[in-house]
Amino acid sequence: MVSVDSNYLYECHALPRICNPPAEDKIAACTTLFPDCYVPSGVILSSNGSMAHPGLIGACNRIALLNEVTALPETAACLDAAHTTVLSLLYRDALERDQVRAFNSSAACRTFLPAYAASVTSMAPCTLENLLVTANAWLPPASITAKEAYFQAFVTGLMSTVNVAYAPPYNNATALAARSTFPSNAFLLGGLDSTLRLGSLLALLMEIVVIVLGISVLLRLLGRTCHANPYALSLYHDALRGLAVAGLLSFFITRCVLWGVVAKSGASYEGLLIVQDVMWLVVLINMVQTVVVGGCLFANHRRRSTFAARPLAEYLSVATNGFTLSTDAQVPRRFHEGLDFHLLRHLFLQAHKLPTKYQFDVYLNHVEAAVLVDLARLSWWAWPLVAALYAAVLGIADAILWASRPWSEAARREVEVQAAHLLRSDVVASRVVTLVVVVAIVLVGAGCVAWYLRTLMAGLLAQAGDVINELSMASKVKLLQIVALRETGDVDIKDTIAAIHCMEHMSRTLEETEPAVLPSRLVQMPTWSRRTLLSVAHACTLLPVLMAALVMDALLVLPPAAPGWYLGALFGLLSALLLVSSLLLPYLVRVLGTVLGVACPNRDEVHDAIAASIARLREHASQQKAASAATIVLSPTTRL
Repeated sequence: MVSVDSNYLYECHALPRICNPPAEDKIAACTTLFPDCYVPSGVILSSNGSMAHPGLIGACNRIALLNEVTALPETAACLDAAHTTVLSLLYRDALERDQVRAFNSSAACRTFLPAYAASVTSMAPCTLENLLVTANAWLPPASITAKEAYFQAFVTGLMSTVNVAYAPPYNNATALAARSTFPSNAFLLGGLDSTLRLGSLLALLMEIVVIVLGISVLLRLLGRTCHANPYALSLYHDALRGLAVAGLLSFFITRCVLWGVVAKSGASYEGLLIVQDVMWLVVLINMVQTVVVGGCLFANHRRRSTFAARPLAEYLSVATNGFTLSTDAQVPRRFHEGLDFHLLRHLFLQAHKLPTKYQFDVYLNHVEAAVLVDLARLSWWAWPLVAALYAAVLGIADAILWASRPWSEAARREVEVQAAHLLRSDVVASRVVTLVVVVAIVLVGAGCVAWYLRTLMAGLLAQAGDVINELSMASKVKLLQIVALRETGDVDIKDTIAAIHCMEHMSRTLEETEPAVLPSRLVQMPTWSRRTLLSVAHACTLLPVLMAALVMDALLVLPPAAPGWYLGALFGLLSALLLVSSLLLPYLVRVLGTVLGVACPNRDEVHDAIAASIARLREHASQQKAASAATIVLSPTTRL
């Protein structure tokens, strides 16, 4: 503990760290220990002249000090003669002996000192980073009234901090020129910033290296995990491409600010920050939505493969409880999807003359995965759509704001510049209303597209049953019973060999087929083409991502004292968009994949599924051969 007799041992600019400057809960203790260094708790100075906070000492206003001191013409002459700066004096940097000698012999410095002393006295006491600035410690005693004596006392104080070690004549012209060219101190930090030493620089570099290595290992593990699935690997590369685009934009924005292309305090800088945030939000939200939709889709693939692996007769018997149930209400809902799958399978095999050994479930899984890859990709037109949507939201909100205020353009501009706080609540309300309306339109549009695709799928089921109206459950069960009786006999090895030959012939035919979409007289094509359906569905999956990015941006940049209804509206919009991404979009992708796979089959996708079916049948035939101990000569493998 410091006694009263030892108070003279401390200096206010070199107090312990806990009191230099003190935290809010340490002010009373520091005032008791060092009474000479603190004003009463009611005296508060702030660098920006804001409302006083009892017990706190504000930061020194360095900008005001520089403006006041540099306004004198003698300031530049004095500082040039002494090869120093105002901030060097304020930070009490150690000077060289020849610098102090030059300061003492300069007539301009005698005029500079009163202005400097007046500025320091007006803002003290205040905190300067880790220093507590007081007039007693930074200036000669106020009892010295003679100008010459005051000046000599200040020079004596400078001499007390002179570096006594030998050093060559000091010349900081290079450093001053570099700091003038790069005022942010961000260029070659290790050489220009005196606070960043070699040890600190190496420590920062090692931390960055550890972080980069961790990210590299994580990306490598994700790449290996996705390597087994070509569609997952494609989604992985698309995600990396989006991150690269957003990261490159952030780099350009940072460089433009540091190089002075964009003023850091201007409206352009704030706009670039908003653009950067929106781009990152679009990329990240699209990745999250892709993961959610992909998880739901792949779970549906496993469920489809489960009921496709069972014989049709067995599955039909379980679904109808031994053929005793025949209505929609009686048959459990979990079996409806399987019955529809077998009906569409029957229609597809008939339309393209494929054997029953064809793996229709594998084919549909491939089609849906390919659709997901197409819809999850951020195409080039996504970014102009972001700009157009953002401009539309701001424009509509601005129109709503000024619709009830018939002000002139001059009055409107004056209010926006001089008293923007008066309109802040109305601006927030208009933007929230606009976001609610636009999100509602997007949700209704996505719902209409899903309903249209569901109508197309119902039409395909009706074509499978050869009926005009919607197919009833009783008709589905009767039709599938007939199909099951036809497929019951396809268990002999001769049937397996015949199926292999049939699909090999179909594979060669597809290689010679010119159109990319395979037509069929048994399946009615949708009104919209395959490309149109994909484009509309792509817009339906992309618009919720863009709207979620705009809502998140409005949530991150909260206005001061945001009302509860504002937060409630934004969180409500995010919840609605989350439900769309987790429920509506997986259903839309699944139905779109089924419609495209049955009504608009792609030649390459059918060809790949045939190759997978041939490989599985060859393995099955080999097992049958080993079990029956018969000699079966399989046809040579066809190059696919």
